[in-house]
Amino acid sequence: MSNLWVNAKKFSRKHWRFLLFGAVATPSWYLLNPKYKTLTMTEIKVGFAGALTQFISDSCFHFVDTVNVRCKGADSLVRWYSMVSEIWAKQGMKGFFVGINATFCASLFGGFTYFTLYKFLKSKLKKGEDDGRFRSFLTDFGAAAIAEMVALLIYFPFELVKARLQTRNETFMYKNVQDAFKKIMYPTVDTKNPQISSLYSGSFPYFAMFILYTTVQFSCYEAVMRLLNKNDKHKANERKKVPHIFAASILSGTIASLSTNWLEVITIRKQINAAVTIREIWNQERFALFVKGLTPRLTFNVCQSVMIFLILDHICRFINVQFED
Repeated sequence: MSNLWVNAKKFSRKHWRFLLFGAVATPSWYLLNPKYKTLTMTEIKVGFAGALTQFISDSCFHFVDTVNVRCKGADSLVRWYSMVSEIWAKQGMKGFFVGINATFCASLFGGFTYFTLYKFLKSKLKKGEDDGRFRSFLTDFGAAAIAEMVALLIYFPFELVKARLQTRNETFMYKNVQDAFKKIMYPTVDTKNPQISSLYSGSFPYFAMFILYTTVQFSCYEAVMRLLNKNDKHKANERKKVPHIFAASILSGTIASLSTNWLEVITIRKQINAAVTIREIWNQERFALFVKGLTPRLTFNVCQSVMIFLILDHICRFINVQFED
């Protein structure tokens, strides 16, 4: 098994261009080919709306995310207000917006991929099903999980760069996002072939964390919205919709944050130091995994969740498409 893994890594490093092209071209051809009539303008519109929404929300609350990531990347348990004072004292206002360029790229490209696939998969998975709450919840859960797995292939390298810029750039010495990619793929002067796998350092806990977080967030949101709107079959009362979105967003963001905080601590520690093992992180952190950086994470995710679903609803109505089914 070990020899097979080594040979697979050698093959992927040698032929990464063809593998990357195939990974992008194959699903693109299938989704866009008129013969299959799969990806419609509705999904593309939702994708653009989602990318714009993700971009706005991530940018607005990046300063909170910086505090969250710095708290989780610290060697000991640090209170969020102490971290705010530390960032302000060392870097000033600029310190809260380190890595925002990586956030821009991740939210636009990753957001478009996720929302397009999410809408597409929901429409396909719900064909021939009844409107039972449990089956609808499972459909939303499955669509969100699959869409997130694909989107994270694009999203993660930018997230890796962002986390390193926010926490230990005095060690990595990245000038910008492009310089970071170059130094990660070509770690030494003698490196001739790009180390693509290095862009996914710490990706396993991150994939687990983000797939679980986004899946729980979106499936809970849609379940709460269906529950709140059950007596409004014709959806004529738009005045009630904004409070419903607020309630569903806050609840879904809170549940998703509390259930995945420990995974984010592991993820950030792995992104900063790829050599550290999960066992070593557990031995050092213990139960601090569940509370480290929890306050800024809850603040960031709840505010982001409210903004995402509110803006997404308004943009979708503006371009005459429906996000919820």
